[in-house]
Amino acid sequence: MDDNSGKTEEIGRPLFVRVHDHQEHSLLTASGRDRVEFRGLINLLTLLLISYNLQSVLLSLETHGFVLHDVWEGIQKSQIDSWQDPESWKPYLAIASLLLFQVISFWIEIIASGGVSERVVLLLISLNLALNAAFPIAVSLYINCHVIHYCYITICSTSQCLKLVSFHHVYRDIRRFVRQFRDADPNNLDLLLSQVEVPKDILNDALDYPYNLRFSHFVRFFWAPTLCYQLSYPSTPRFRKGFFLKRSFEFLVCQNLILYIIYQHLIPLCAETY
Repeated sequence: MDDNSGKTEEIGRPLFVRVHDHQEHSLLTASGRDRVEFRGLINLLTLLLISYNLQSVLLSLETHGFVLHDVWEGIQKSQIDSWQDPESWKPYLAIASLLLFQVISFWIEIIASGGVSERVVLLLISLNLALNAAFPIAVSLYINCHVIHYCYITICSTSQCLKLVSFHHVYRDIRRFVRQFRDADPNNLDLLLSQVEVPKDILNDALDYPYNLRFSHFVRFFWAPTLCYQLSYPSTPRFRKGFFLKRSFEFLVCQNLILYIIYQHLIPLCAETY
């Protein structure tokens, strides 16, 4: 039994530790009586920052006007012109081509569940991840596009590569874990299950292999803002439309605020300096 426990410990953290189930509460929220709440301090600092820079904001609007309106018009015009030029489609096709590596990764795990050698699976995974990591370099060599497109493709490729590493790591641990139980003595199986220090729900999900390899869950993982794959994620009983709309609105406001700071203040300041 001790030998089996030792082997179980060697499987690693990705399968047994659910990093999304334990949250550290923000310092901006009061999660208990013993915690210090900093929302008031942050609001005060925000008011001081706005009042201190209000004069420069008004001066910039008076001197340059509202630059962000012209920026949005330029973006819309460039988008219309770009769709009329087939050469400008290449960056978007390159971004869409990243989905191919996801499909290949899922296919590798499907054939791995069919009993293919672990060495062959590891070779295919390494080759797929290497091509994924080298994809932005190939794009920069063969496609002529704006530097923003290069940056976006690099960010997408890097995050996708990290997600795929986590995905393959978890299912490699599952295969090892399931193999130990399949090779165990049937008479000692109940004792083995009772002594494994793994949460019951994770144990049941892992032993359900290969049926826990679901494409819908795989797609959800890639849409979720996380790099850690789990067999299940904590979620609410229903889709909260209000929460989604609130976060979407906050995202749009932050994006426009970033554009405003860059085009309204940083670029004119740099132009005046030089």
